[in-house]
Amino acid sequence: MLENKIKLNIYGSKKIEMATMDNNELKEQIEYNTNTLQQTNKTANEIIDRNNMMNTELKRQGNVLLNVHLKMGETEENLTLIQQLRQVMQNRDLFYRLKLYAMAILLFFANILVIYIKFS
Repeated sequence: MLENKIKLNIYGSKKIEMATMDNNELKEQIEYNTNTLQQTNKTANEIIDRNNMMNTELKRQGNVLLNVHLKMGETEENLTLIQQLRQVMQNRDLFYRLKLYAMAILLFFANILVIYIKFS
């Protein structure tokens, strides 16, 4: 009989000869192996699903980081522009202060000149 010649491998090096098994034992062993394969398949599918979810989340986080990077560049450009405007305003402020001091000094000397002319 063919069953006597076939050997069944079960996890590792354990071998069970079919000749020593009756049909019920063989059926139970096949059902056990089938259940084990189904559970393994289910676990593999769960791993694949989690992997897909992780890939989706990583892509989303990558997009968030890219947007943050772009916003930082835009903010940096705006800060540079603001700093330039502030520098221009400071330069104008210094120029107008200098003008004001020069006018005050000229008016002071003009007053002294008027007083000198009036009393001389």
